[in-house]
Formats: sequence, C-alpha cells, structure tokens
Amino acid sequence: MEITNKNIVAQLYTLRDFCKTEEDFKRSMEKVAAIGYGGVQVSGVGYKDAEGIRRICDENGLDIVVTHCPFTEFAGNANFEKLVERHQIFGCRYPGIGSMPGEFFPHTFEGYASFGQKLGHIAEKLSKYDMHLAYHNHDFEFRRFNGRLAHQIIFDYAGDKLQAEIDTFWVTAGGAEPSSYIRNFKDRLDVIHFKDYGIGEDNKRQMREVGEGNENWPAILEACRYANVKYYAVEQDNCNGADPFECLETSYKNLSAMLGVK
Repeated sequence: MEITNKNIVAQLYTLRDFCKTEEDFKRSMEKVAAIGYGGVQVSGVGYKDAEGIRRICDENGLDIVVTHCPFTEFAGNANFEKLVERHQIFGCRYPGIGSMPGEFFPHTFEGYASFGQKLGHIAEKLSKYDMHLAYHNHDFEFRRFNGRLAHQIIFDYAGDKLQAEIDTFWVTAGGAEPSSYIRNFKDRLDVIHFKDYGIGEDNKRQMREVGEGNENWPAILEACRYANVKYYAVEQDNCNGADPFECLETSYKNLSAMLGVK
C-alpha cells in the first residue's frame, strides 16, 4: 500500500488545550494541516459541533479518521443512534474507546472477559453501518491472569469484529515489545497510535516525539506492514512543557521520513 500524508493522523488529544472553542479549533486545524498531516483523530476536543468540526476539517483537507468517545455513548439505543449519526457526519468509520471504564474494575479475569463481550456486541452493531469499533490500550492491560494478558482476554472474548488501536508507548510501559505484539493483530489493527518512549531527567518514563525516544521504529514499522495497518496516529499526551504543535511537527517530520512520504 502506498503511504501518503493521508495515512498520518494527528491525535487531537495532544492539542486538547487548543481545541476548546470553534475559533480555537479552526486555528489549530490550520496549523495541523500546515505541518503536513492529512487526517485527525477527534478526541478530547472541547468544541463539540459535529457539522462545524467536519466543515473546518474539510476546509483544511483533513480527514476525520478515528475518534475516542465515552463508553456511555455506546450504551442504549438513543445514545448509540446519536453516536452513529455523529460519525456519519464526520465521515468517520472508526469510533473508538480510549480506555476500559471504571465499572469493569477491579482487575480480574472475569472483568476483562465481560468487557470484551460488551465490546464485541458493540462492534457487531457498528458493523451494520460499515463502521469498526477500535479499542485503545494502556499499560494495565498487560497484567497476566492465568498466564494470559488482560489485553488478549478482551480480544478473545470480543470476537473478530473488534479492532485494536495499539499504543506503542503503553505496550512498552506494560513490559511488552511493540513490534512483536503488533503482529498478533494482523487485519485487526487499521489504526495504530505512535508515541515514543523516553526517560526524563528525573529518571522517570517520558512520552516523546516519534523518533526522539527509544522505540525500535524500523521493527515497529515492519510489523505494521505485516499487520496491514492503514493509519498512523501520532499522539503525545504529555509534551513535557514543550509546544504541542512543535511536538506534532517533529513527530510528523520523523515519521514521514521513515514512511517515505514526500
């Protein structure tokens, strides 16, 4: 598959402090497009008007590829219909869930299995609208229960329609190796989250721009090609005091060079 800037997505959670109003959102999308990104993930955005978001993204040549939505928005027929309608307005086929909600805690095999079953049910419903539910991991899903990773338990019980949205930083933080773990999700990992893993001056883990930390990006990208990843979403939850737009620009320059995007 030929990779273009349309395959490189800015996760707007990185810019959450700059997307609180319509005017904020407009200025931010202009900057994101100027960096070179061809798409965005709508997550953590204070500006909520779906038609306005779509219009501004269209004006800047940005596809809305994926979202993160509260788990409650997937529950009940009325909420679910509103969620589907919102994503149809966006032209977005990947509604996402950013984390396992608190109702499934504490961490037990049964809790992860139950959560997986619920995700599978939602994914089945979304498939009727040509949409794919994507679940984004953190590090806590890499605890083991009876020899199985919690993340694997979720997907074992969800069935084959649930998409993974693997986050490279959190896989590493969970003690696994991203390039190896990615290969478990061939054709079930259309969107991946890229952020680098570094160590700060305080010797604590630190989220870094893609290519500026310690992740093995050649191995990760090879695994992505094997898994048939379609979209590379750049996220940096914490920019360590730096300008988030500059962080996104550094990640874009490094990643586009790795992918051969001109």
